[in-house]
Amino acid sequence: MIGRNIAPSRRDAIRALAALSVSLPTLANATPAETCPAAVSQRWSALLSAYREAQAAEDAYDQGVIEPFFVGIDKNDQAAWRKAAKPITRAMWDHLECLGDERLAAEKALMECPSPHASAFALKYVIAHGNGREADCWDDLLEAEAKQFGGRA
Repeated sequence: MIGRNIAPSRRDAIRALAALSVSLPTLANATPAETCPAAVSQRWSALLSAYREAQAAEDAYDQGVIEPFFVGIDKNDQAAWRKAAKPITRAMWDHLECLGDERLAAEKALMECPSPHASAFALKYVIAHGNGREADCWDDLLEAEAKQFGGRA
């Protein structure tokens, strides 16, 4: 019999934490002080840690394993990029994609958790729109929370 790893994966932990999240519609009429019970604050902290861990794992693999194949290559030279990528195996690309999926699952769980304070809300905005990223899929959620913090819910 082949032994199996019974420890929960990072993805399982993220899903479990996300399941505990309170949805924004249930907080639509809440004042900002009501959006931060200890349980929400603790969930936020756990989800933020999971997101940062997933992001760090993806970045470390990309920067340490994938990007070195492309050092010194002109970003406009498509032929050089294709040639440089040839030694990268399907398994390497698949692992990077898996890490990206884990980061996106952690991001979704974090973004869907109510912000316990304004700095948490600001971090959500940076995740969605920082560094030129335009993750418009979070705009409705961000608008709802902004109105909540602004007292216009």
